[in-house]
Formats: sequence, structure tokens, C-alpha cells
Amino acid sequence: MTGCLSVDSLRAGYAKKEVLKGVSLCFEKGRITTVIGPNGSGKSTLLKTAGRLLQPFSGSVLLEGKSIAEMDDKSIAKKLGILPQSPIAPMDLPVHCLVAFGRTPHHGFMNRFSNEDRDAVDWAINATGLEDKRFKRIGQLSGGERQRAWIAMSLAQKPEILLLDEPTTYLDIHHQFEVLELLRRLNDQHGLTVVMVLHDLNLAASFSHRIIALKEGMTVADGTPEEVLCADNIYNVFNIRSKIIRINEDGIEKTVAVPLGVRH
Repeated sequence: MTGCLSVDSLRAGYAKKEVLKGVSLCFEKGRITTVIGPNGSGKSTLLKTAGRLLQPFSGSVLLEGKSIAEMDDKSIAKKLGILPQSPIAPMDLPVHCLVAFGRTPHHGFMNRFSNEDRDAVDWAINATGLEDKRFKRIGQLSGGERQRAWIAMSLAQKPEILLLDEPTTYLDIHHQFEVLELLRRLNDQHGLTVVMVLHDLNLAASFSHRIIALKEGMTVADGTPEEVLCADNIYNVFNIRSKIIRINEDGIEKTVAVPLGVRH
């Protein structure tokens, strides 16, 4: 399948500390790809660099074959959205105003909203199930609703690819499933390409077409959940002993990783 976003020999980090060490990956259109790995392995750095929030030391990021470094913000916004970890907004900001910020890359801060902008905001609010919350303030929302509002803001941009850094952080298990089921529905119904970082291996297995495991800034495993989430890989990446269970539910086989203890 044709790759819509790719990184080639990517080296990136902060100040003089190199975090990513020559990573080359191609993210496929219409798929949900999840990046896993221990803290400091380069997951967030990969997303920030792919989303042009961080300048790489060397290597390239290509969006549909074009160097993202040479593209203007508006051209990127039509293709690529990024939702960083734990975004912050004023608690008294209404939901529809937050979502409207997603249209900023298309017209800047000073230009008037067009009918196209309004339609995009309405679509994003409806797609995330926030129709009855559009006039609520951010501080009045539950954690799951708040995260859906941030996703709606990203969707209002009308991107083809959405990068999300730990979209389930600080959410309870119900709201984690709520957010991930939303992303799967957007992928199924609208063909949205999703690249996200998750810490929970079983959620990654349940909601991903593909899993990429990073360790010390390098790719150490890449494939389907069944291929990547094996005891050897989990041992190698996380220093954890585990047992892998395959569950067949309604004809669909699911992979469950049961941690057994830290490697000594």
C-alpha cells in the first residue's frame, strides 16, 4: 500500500542529545499505526518530527513524496494534523470555539470564517459525538469528552492523517475505550490515517492494524499486533516477562499480553 507519510534515516532530539537514531518508516494510508516503547525510546520525538514540530538533525520527512520541510503550513494542514500530549486550553472556552481553532491554518487568525469553515467545525463536532456539548465550556467536560473535543479540533482541519501522542493519558479505562473507538470509527468510516503513541500494549493490540516498537531511538519490531506482541519482543523492549494469550471473540482473534514480572 502506498505510504502517505514517511521518515527516512531520521535523526532527531533536543539540544545536542540524539533521541532518534536513523529511523526509517513508512506509514500507510487508511491504517491505524501505534508506536510503543519504554520512556525515552523516541516515540514522542518521532511524532513531533513527523509533524514538523521538531527540526530533525538529519534525514527527511516526506508527505506524499514531498519534503515536509519545504511545504508551507497551509499545504501541510490540508494533509496532516497533530495532537500533542496533554494539550491545554482555558477552562471557560466553549467547545465550538476550541474546535474552530482547527481552521486557523487555512485562513490565519484575522480572516473571517467562511461557510466552508463552519461546515468543517459542524462536521468535526458531529463526528466526535459532541453535538449536545458544543456550547459547554471545556471545564464542564469529563476527561473523555475533553479529549474528544481536542480530536474534533484536529478534525476540523480536515486532515487525511492524524498524529496523536498518548491520546488516552490520564483517562480511566471507559474513557480510553471511548477515545480509541472514536479513532477506529473515523478510520473505518472516513478513511482517516491514524498514527498514535500508546503505553498500554493490549489497547494497542485491540485498536491497531500495525504496531511499531522503539527502543533507544531505533525500530526493533514492526508488524501486525500478533507479530510484534510476542513474549520475546516484550522481553527485549520492556525488560518484562510476559505470557501471550490469543482470544477468539466473534470470529476475531485478539492478542492479550499478561505481564509476569520484571527481568532481573
